[in-house]
Amino acid sequence: MTRSRSELVEGALALARGGIPVIPLRPRSKAPIHQRWPELGMLDEGSIRLEWMLNPGANVGVLCGAQAMRGEGLTILDIDPPDGFATLQGLEIEHDPLPDGAMVMTPSGGFHHYFSGATDSWNPGPGLEVRSVGRQCAAPPSTHPNGGEYVWQHGLDDGLPQLPPWLVKVNGPPPQPARPFSPSGLRDPVLEVPPPVYFERLCGLTPDRDGFVCCPIHGEEMASLKVYKTADKGWFCYGESCRRGGDVVTLVAELAGVGTPVRGYQFVALLDYLRGRLL
Repeated sequence: MTRSRSELVEGALALARGGIPVIPLRPRSKAPIHQRWPELGMLDEGSIRLEWMLNPGANVGVLCGAQAMRGEGLTILDIDPPDGFATLQGLEIEHDPLPDGAMVMTPSGGFHHYFSGATDSWNPGPGLEVRSVGRQCAAPPSTHPNGGEYVWQHGLDDGLPQLPPWLVKVNGPPPQPARPFSPSGLRDPVLEVPPPVYFERLCGLTPDRDGFVCCPIHGEEMASLKVYKTADKGWFCYGESCRRGGDVVTLVAELAGVGTPVRGYQFVALLDYLRGRLL
């Protein structure tokens, strides 16, 4: 079954409080919603709540790599049955048993072992995958495409043991943290949609012949919000109790109660939400 939005949000917040950046995945899927997901790991509560308000059925993904765990890094060992168990047993005989710690049971009957530390992502053998730099992983309480759920076998309170040396990929460059995303200079087709079009599609409001509508932000009986014809001019409410205006991102942020100006992750999340509604 698919978890409720509140359950998904609480699961994402629990991971973020532990220092693990989270990203939204498509509902009942392991695929990220946002194309720029490697740069969009969330740790703050406001961004997480906004994301799941825009995508209430989104699965929860964790961003692996050197930037997780407040710079200590996160690596997940993904064990898929049946080959993964045999491969792991052989490696443990050759090296050392895996240390105990946070672990997730997957819907396929496998396990995700969480470790502190980062390495290049690689496959030590059949059914075994080391997910670290440049990778993400579905986490509880997500729902698998087969309908099963990801469940904590041992939670984060059990701690994250250090990544065993024999799971570190050798002969490669040291892992580098992801570059933080900056929206400066970004021009998206969403930002070119004319204001009369996005007011009608997002608010169900059609401007009168002078370009005015009743403001959907502060509520009124007399139309005082001017909807201009071009995206560069946007919109502005001339009501004395409002005096707000901007572009399509600002409009959605005001309607959602998000602080403006919108920057960083929230800017990208709102753009991706609008892309699905306007393009």
